[in-house]
Amino acid sequence: MSSIHRTAEQGFTAGAATYVSGRPDYPAAVVGWLGEELGLGDGKTALDLGAGTGKFLPFLLATGAKVLAVEPVAAMREQLVRGQPDVRVLSGAAEAIPCPTPRSTRSPAPRPSTGSPAGPRLPKSAGC
Repeated sequence: MSSIHRTAEQGFTAGAATYVSGRPDYPAAVVGWLGEELGLGDGKTALDLGAGTGKFLPFLLATGAKVLAVEPVAAMREQLVRGQPDVRVLSGAAEAIPCPTPRSTRSPAPRPSTGSPAGPRLPKSAGC
């Protein structure tokens, strides 16, 4: 059973295709920020938790880091895979991150709705 609220899951499922085209893009400068502030680059792994349709993935990939996307809503994952077929995508949520090996120490994706450019820091055991 998914840990996402049923109403949220239904809404994101119904609007997944619209979400892809309707959500604003991130500024290109975020790539430099990801490298400078979070140290993302070759040899690093970024976890995009709550990856949605993958709108942020091109910026993570531009750093040279390996990217793992985790998204709880199947319809959003389907859109993500269409747009980024070479990215590993798993079903999961913050309460149960499906990662076999801890490697990431932070959540790299800035989410405008949180008010924090970096999002929360994760304990070393929580990431991939």
